[in-house]
Amino acid sequence: MPLFEFAFPHVTVYPRDLELFFASAATTSHLNTRSLVVHAPNRFNNEQSALILTERHLTCIVDRYPNLTALNLHMCNMTGGLSELNRLSKLRQLRFSNSDVPEWELVNILLPHLHVFSLSNGRRVVPESLMFFLSRHPLITGLELPFTDMDCTSRMIADVAPHLYCLNLNCSNFSSDNIARIALCAHSLSVLRLQYLTLDGTALQCFTNLPLQELDLSGVRFTSRYPLTRLSLIQTLVSLSLADIQGLTDADFTAFYFYNLRVLNLTGIQISSAAFVYFVARCPRLQDVDITRCSNLKNKSLLSLSKTGLLKRLCIAYCRKITSAALYSLAESPHLTALSLSACRRIWNKTLIHIAERCTEIQSLNLSRLTKLDDSTLTKLVEELSCLQNLTIDGCPKLTDTAIAALFTRRPQLTELSMCWGNFTDKSLQCIAALAFGLQFLALRGNQFTEDGIKLVRHRCPSLHTIEV
Repeated sequence: MPLFEFAFPHVTVYPRDLELFFASAATTSHLNTRSLVVHAPNRFNNEQSALILTERHLTCIVDRYPNLTALNLHMCNMTGGLSELNRLSKLRQLRFSNSDVPEWELVNILLPHLHVFSLSNGRRVVPESLMFFLSRHPLITGLELPFTDMDCTSRMIADVAPHLYCLNLNCSNFSSDNIARIALCAHSLSVLRLQYLTLDGTALQCFTNLPLQELDLSGVRFTSRYPLTRLSLIQTLVSLSLADIQGLTDADFTAFYFYNLRVLNLTGIQISSAAFVYFVARCPRLQDVDITRCSNLKNKSLLSLSKTGLLKRLCIAYCRKITSAALYSLAESPHLTALSLSACRRIWNKTLIHIAERCTEIQSLNLSRLTKLDDSTLTKLVEELSCLQNLTIDGCPKLTDTAIAALFTRRPQLTELSMCWGNFTDKSLQCIAALAFGLQFLALRGNQFTEDGIKLVRHRCPSLHTIEV
């Protein structure tokens, strides 16, 4: 299979055939490439299997991309030879995303300019190996660790904490005492992600002494009452995620006042419309709001968001009490660039057209599971949205091949399209193959496409790096 790459200076490779990829690597050098992601490709059944990378493979990567400053090995299992990475003298960011690293291989890495390190799957790495690695890289300011030995992990983080500005921890066993210990040392921490941990008031109190700009508490379980009251003391916050936190009530949202907050994620929070309106009024600079699955919210919630005219990104997926009447208020948000209306089934086609006519800067649009959406409506939408780059139309039963032809006739620059679980045929694939010169991602699951049609798209779309079938 052919190998597809992005334009410089960032390259993402999805090598379906490792030997073919590294054979070409031996004869080609990309001196201008600064960022590289080696990503295990999706198989035909949409499952991923890890790439096996040997020392020879790592040597080829270093030879081909000698000036990298960022490297991410995603779903890649290492067999050894990580010392080859030492030849990347300019490397500042190294990530092993869901990759398997041999237990002692980290001790062989020495990158004098490394600032960001991520090891999201460290089941084979022994703590002593990681501690030695961190001791050799005193410039690290961004860190992601996966370990279950919490005391050991907190000690390691504390050693580098004075330099940290970004910390990501995702482990339910990490205690509030561990978090408090880290917070007392990490005086420069501005990005903190603590998904699915258990926290008490002591840990939250420690956060108030940090210059935090981004705080992600997705899925956190609180052991104290009114835990969010202390967060109102962090006036430096620009981004806050409270997604999927169980047990929050309207009363928890009455003590907030975040003047600088731009990004808010309340996915899955069962807040009432009245509490939401009150909360939004105390966050006057909101630009990016995600209220997916906030099933209690009604029309007045959306009206309160649109008043400032600052809104740029909005996701109201599965907010089934919101109707077309509220969406007309989005006309007051002319700078909207991303909108998700997935499964909002009380929205009419004429409302979508009204939004498109007034929010012409939209680049990303999710209309999945809108059962009323038809070919003529989608055609009018893409005529108005000249900046559109990312479109999701999964589960829209009234859309046909005619809609896909209209889409790429008017917007051949589209980079991402998801058209799963529809009534599309190979005629759609023929249009994509003929017109979609900029397409990089394509999802086709749940349609009656033939293998010949899929092969045609793979060979005719030069920028396509991922196709899900």
